[in-house]
Amino acid sequence: MTSEHKKKSPPIFYVHILQYRKIFHSLPVNPMRNFIALQFTQFFRQLEVHDHVQMIKIQNKIKQMMFKKSLYFFIKLKN
Repeated sequence: MTSEHKKKSPPIFYVHILQYRKIFHSLPVNPMRNFIALQFTQFFRQLEVHDHVQMIKIQNKIKQMMFKKSLYFFIKLKN
């Protein structure tokens, strides 16, 4: 049953996109907010991450970027 469930569940990265979208939309209105959210959505779709360890590393970078309110970490993450 667990193997069948794993096949039907969405890839990890889609779940995280939804979580981060919620966080971004709860932030104060900021001209960069929607741009950053869109950039991350596109970035996650390109990655197609299925590995939890890799996902956690990316999550940590996103958290850093969000707290610093800067695109620096996103650019660093992308390269």
